[in-house]
Amino acid sequence: MKTIIRIVQAISAVAASALLFSCSETKVLDIEYPKSAVYMSCAASAANEGKAAYELFTLSTSETGSRRFSIDLENDEFVIPLSISRGGVDSKGSITINLAINNDTIPKLVSEGVLGYLDDAGSVRTITAVPADKVHFPETVTIEDGSDIVNFDVVVDFDYLRERVGQLFSVAVGIESATSEVTKTLNTAVMVINTGFMEIVPDFETVQSETDNFMTSFQDLSNGAVAWSWDFGDGSYSQEQNPSHRFTSYGKKTVKLTITGVLGNTEEITKTVNIWEDISEWFFNNNTGRPFEPSAGNVGPPLNWMANDGVLNQEGGLKGWSSWGDWLEGMGGKGGVIQLESSNWNGPGVEDARIWCYKELQPGDYRLIVNPESSGVEPDAESATNPAFLDLYYCAVKGTELCDARTIEENPDVLGKIGWNFHDTPGSEYVPIQTHEMDFTVTETSNVSVGFSLSFGRHGFFRVVDVQLLRLPAE
Repeated sequence: MKTIIRIVQAISAVAASALLFSCSETKVLDIEYPKSAVYMSCAASAANEGKAAYELFTLSTSETGSRRFSIDLENDEFVIPLSISRGGVDSKGSITINLAINNDTIPKLVSEGVLGYLDDAGSVRTITAVPADKVHFPETVTIEDGSDIVNFDVVVDFDYLRERVGQLFSVAVGIESATSEVTKTLNTAVMVINTGFMEIVPDFETVQSETDNFMTSFQDLSNGAVAWSWDFGDGSYSQEQNPSHRFTSYGKKTVKLTITGVLGNTEEITKTVNIWEDISEWFFNNNTGRPFEPSAGNVGPPLNWMANDGVLNQEGGLKGWSSWGDWLEGMGGKGGVIQLESSNWNGPGVEDARIWCYKELQPGDYRLIVNPESSGVEPDAESATNPAFLDLYYCAVKGTELCDARTIEENPDVLGKIGWNFHDTPGSEYVPIQTHEMDFTVTETSNVSVGFSLSFGRHGFFRVVDVQLLRLPAE
């Protein structure tokens, strides 16, 4: 409890300053220790979160840990567990505390702009105080000798809330005591209840395993759910909130989630879940991330990938160099690296460079995943006469050859592309270092080329750590 810690530290500082040392004697001055002070624990929690109120917005479904509220449907009770804590140097003596409704605090906080919530349109929502006759709690509680806390419940008439779903309500409970000081800034628990938790909206997202393509994790994103029923479309079911399921084939799967709200009402949502097949090893000739053979810190000749004259020199090696080859291999990909830049950093660059693989692909949906390292341009004062630029595309094209980056926008055979065009930039520009995904569809069996097409000038460069190709078979 932070308040108690601060008090102890303050006392330690005062005690230390009260010790006076001399050559002949040590005098200890008597000081008065602070008395115990009580406070509303949830008021301290809200303050620590930087909020004016203790928010009761979501019904927790966890079987462990604390809950901000619970619902007793049998007795029509909305139950808020609260506590009052004692701060001080010890826990001696019992403290009697009186509790009372203090709803007058709420409009004051609202008018001062301290307490308020906006709707989706940006308008301030109305906060209504729950009538006093709809709220029940003990008039008096006691922190017993040797204890630092007392627990009690504030009970709101659930029927009153249920009839007003979607509204904001507030309850304020204040404390005072004749046997202890009360921390003035924490003497009132202001609670805001958002009855929107009774409005159930089903939703979920999925994550396909990186180590087992058939295994998928389901993450519930629903509002107001207290129970879940999953139908994975293959005869398998689950009642877990966030299940995992292993499908037995690739393709598009239909998954239905049905949720139940606290009132017993149900809603359902159906989504298509894509189970992708990783065909990288087959398509990229067992070299998913290593189109070129490393050699003495440089990039050597192509390794089962295609490359045009814009990439290769007369000896069959790469036009350019890669002094960062060893460093890039440790970047977390499959150990491979593509790096392409001018062998003369201040030179003219390359007008048309293409690096690709091609295979005959069956009809279906495909996804190219590229993890780049730094790629971009870094112009300098000389770039006005010898331009620094970069035209870069990750692309899929019908046929056995990739197309020129300079004409890719007009090419009707392009099935999909992600591109960056850096020209006449006053400063350095870079391709974002993040996973890039590009989807494309093959409608009939045909050869398809997948790879990289680029042109670059002075101080332009291109680097890739990892490449993947996934397939979703046609239905």
